[in-house]
Amino acid sequence: MKRAYANIFWLVIVMFVAGGCTTVGSDALPSINAQPSSTHQTGSFVWFDLLSEDVDAARAFYSDLFGWRIQPSDDDGTYLMIHNGSRAIGGIVAHENRAPQAVESLWIGSLSVEDVDRAAAAVRNHGGTVLEGPLNAMPRGRMALVADPAGAVLALLRSDAGDPADEPPGEGDWLWTDLILDDAGPVKDFYHQVAGFTLRAVEDREQHSYSVFMAGRQPRAGMVVLDWEGIEANWLPYV
Repeated sequence: MKRAYANIFWLVIVMFVAGGCTTVGSDALPSINAQPSSTHQTGSFVWFDLLSEDVDAARAFYSDLFGWRIQPSDDDGTYLMIHNGSRAIGGIVAHENRAPQAVESLWIGSLSVEDVDRAAAAVRNHGGTVLEGPLNAMPRGRMALVADPAGAVLALLRSDAGDPADEPPGEGDWLWTDLILDDAGPVKDFYHQVAGFTLRAVEDREQHSYSVFMAGRQPRAGMVVLDWEGIEANWLPYV
């Protein structure tokens, strides 16, 4: 990986793992679905967590910008739940004084997969890195934190309560997610092996290309190949 994510990984491990166990306590990662079901939106990014170097500032910023209601989900306030209207759509990890030094903020999307263990094995077998897991993060579900061959970080998730309904997004909802990178070569086959995606080219220019990750006939995310100075590979969510 081109980017030094060590501090961010340290924080995520704190978030995902309690005492080295393979099951995280029920107060660590809340369920992503307030109305439990057996329905999963496989191939979709169904949740986003923000790792923030300044939780108070992030909370104020997103509340003012989008009108999100952001409140602690536990007594010690280490995990803040983001609501858009009445619907929970994400979280913010409160990690003050947990990191050995300051870190930059990062949104991590959770990709719904059929089998987290099988997808994690595919990550290892096709040039990616399994950073943590697979593990049971109750009551959220089975999870693994991974990085693709370009270094972009995401979580693989099989939610115990099913996934939120796949509804048309409204104002303040997650609209789309793009993989931003400067070379598509390392990841062209990776996401097919891990998530079953096929790539459909939309635009191809000398300095820029855009493709869509398809789950069957359903477009689920995009891939932007663009050499932006100072921008490393990342999954970018849109609101």
